[in-house]
Amino acid sequence: MEFCASRGMHALIGDEMGIGKTAPSHRCSAGPWGQSGVRDLPENARYVWDREIQGWCGSQERIQHIRNQADSVSIDCRWHILTYEQLVSKQETWTFENSEEEKVVLQACPHLESEILRDVKTNSAKVVITAFCSVEPDLTPERLARWRKLMMRVRGALLAQILDLGPVTMIVDEATGQRTLNRSAPNPLQKLQSSTVKPMSCC
Repeated sequence: MEFCASRGMHALIGDEMGIGKTAPSHRCSAGPWGQSGVRDLPENARYVWDREIQGWCGSQERIQHIRNQADSVSIDCRWHILTYEQLVSKQETWTFENSEEEKVVLQACPHLESEILRDVKTNSAKVVITAFCSVEPDLTPERLARWRKLMMRVRGALLAQILDLGPVTMIVDEATGQRTLNRSAPNPLQKLQSSTVKPMSCC
């Protein structure tokens, strides 16, 4: 792992549970080659990795748990823990509060008109958003804040933040879990592999 990391290469550690994949991956991330460590893992392994990091690298390690795609990646933290799903650009649904809000949104993003779903029984409407809208609608401050968070999820802002960190080492725990991701969506790890991020998959 040190050989690969020091040369900007990728590594795959494949072995049975309990054989010892965690310790060398942590020590490698803590070496001089990775300025930040990113953990991409299933949700149920989040706190397992938290304990492992502190156990192998020390309780003084600064760890950030990224909860959703609208979170900001803290450059003050040495480790960032997130899940597979948080790296994927998502299809979102926006429910209009009223007809006036619908009009305002369509004025800013007219291409969304064909994606509107109406419920005659409840006299409500919502729109499916699959692509980032560069023009912001003239919404109330509270609704605009929600709109901005939704847009961050749609365009995969979290992945962009990780790419902006510069040289980092990413450890993908249970890499086979990626198969559960939406196959129609761009694979975020492909973007990471073509960047300064060095993924190290621990199967």
